[in-house]
This record gives sequence, C-alpha cells and structure tokens, in this order.
Amino acid sequence: MKIDRKKTVNRCGYDQNECMLLAKHLSVCPDEQLISELKRIKVWNYGKCELGLWADVLDRLDAILENAVTKVGKWMLRLDAPGNSSLVEDVVTILEFTGHLIEHSIYRYLYGSWTHILALFGSSNLDVLLAVLGLSYNFR
Repeated sequence: MKIDRKKTVNRCGYDQNECMLLAKHLSVCPDEQLISELKRIKVWNYGKCELGLWADVLDRLDAILENAVTKVGKWMLRLDAPGNSSLVEDVVTILEFTGHLIEHSIYRYLYGSWTHILALFGSSNLDVLLAVLGLSYNFR
C-alpha cells in the first residue's frame, strides 16, 4: 500500500490501543496465517484509529493484491484464471477487511493501493466486484 510515512501524524484523539495491538499482531503474523486471521474479523470492535498504524499490514496486503491483478495473457487478471479460487477468496477477504479498516479510520487519504483496486474493477468475478464496490463506498 506504500503509505508515505512522512505524512503520518499522531493526532487522532481516540484510544488506539486495541487497534495498535491488532495491527502489531497482524504485521508479525506468518503469511500462511494472515488471511485466516483476517477472516476472523467479521465486525469491527477495535475503535477508530489512524490509518498510518496499519502501514505494515497494508503493505503486505498490497503485495497480495498486486499478485492478483497481474495480467495473464493479454486481458485476464491472475485471479480470474481457472484454478485460482483460493486467490479469489483471499482477495475478497482482504477487500472486506480493508473496508472495515477504512470505515473506522481517519486520514483515509493515506491509502495507496488504488492502482490495484481500480484493476480489480476489471475482474469477471462478481464476488470480487461486490467487495471492491463495498471498499470504495467507505471512501465517501
């Protein structure tokens, strides 16, 4: 997600302890366990926080999104290729988690994965499109 860490400031005014603990836990979580940890978060109970706290986690998620939107052939995204159903599930989980995070964060302008999000609008998978629309709605 490549947050410009020079732009982050600590002026939230909210108690961010729960968010910090979750962000630290997810940032050190092994890759194979990260998506399963994100799937467990169905409802956001961590309060409002600064998006800058999540830079390390969002960078990891950005790498997965980058892999998913890589072109296969001339027009197809990797996640739309046959046999990539687990990648589709991972992307939907990432988009849903990011939607929760954006909805409950301040300094949303720091979010930097828009190139991948816009590329996902070209997916032929309706679950992915619905998740992308849900995430985009949180930037209203």
